[in-house]
Amino acid sequence: MIKKAVFLILTCYTFVGFSMKDITSDTIPSDSVIVDTVAMNKQSIDSVHKVVNEIIQGIVELDSIQVGDAKKDTSKSNRLFRIGLGMGASKRFGSLDQIPTDYHFYYNDLKMGGYYQLSVDYGHFNKMNIGITYNQHQANKLLPNEDIIDSLGNISSGIYSDNIKIRQLMLRISSKKYLGGDESVVVWSSIGVGMAYYTQQTQRADLTYIYTGNSIIVGVSSGIDVFITKHIALGAEFNFNYGSLGKVTLDNGTLPVEVVLEEIQKINLSKLEFGIGCRYYF
Repeated sequence: MIKKAVFLILTCYTFVGFSMKDITSDTIPSDSVIVDTVAMNKQSIDSVHKVVNEIIQGIVELDSIQVGDAKKDTSKSNRLFRIGLGMGASKRFGSLDQIPTDYHFYYNDLKMGGYYQLSVDYGHFNKMNIGITYNQHQANKLLPNEDIIDSLGNISSGIYSDNIKIRQLMLRISSKKYLGGDESVVVWSSIGVGMAYYTQQTQRADLTYIYTGNSIIVGVSSGIDVFITKHIALGAEFNFNYGSLGKVTLDNGTLPVEVVLEEIQKINLSKLEFGIGCRYYF
């Protein structure tokens, strides 16, 4: 575009120059007229030259703005996929009303754990995106030498431990947008629904029990990503998941038994998470 405009302007400029030359060569009535004509032609050529320079400069600036905007829009449209990997701390919720007071410290510690999460989202900026996320929470607690009372009132001494794992697979909708003009910071949020798979391995002295179950779970997330390269960003995120488990399968090493839990016995799957991670946009 610039080359064509410059070529056209230079062509006009050349035409004007030759026209002025023709005037000085065809009309020669006297020396004073020649001097005046040459001076007038020089002044006209200088004026045309100045106008040409201003027009070319304006075209270059306009084209630079258009090219810059086009690159900016292209960079946004090219970042349709977002792959995120995060990890951090998580805290589960739930009442301890059914737990003996002496073990409140134990189960409060067991509520704290860690998680990691893998997510994939697709969509344009400032529009609805769709995605899938896998999340795994894990927590464990162990008392190496504890006096344990069984259901019959017998007392034994040994390991008192629990290892809990909650795996989630969730479909979600999300949105993301840039902060600032340099597109180096992205804020995003999401809401989703999926399945949670619960596993708890419990050891009481020489006895081991495994509880398993699954339930529907709802989750919301929000975070911020800061680009460190064109495609890679570092980010922080908050996740909140809500759900409960009303039925479990109990396996004590002999015959698995399905147990329906009463309302007060239901296992609370709700948890709050905070983590950091790495994102890849492309």
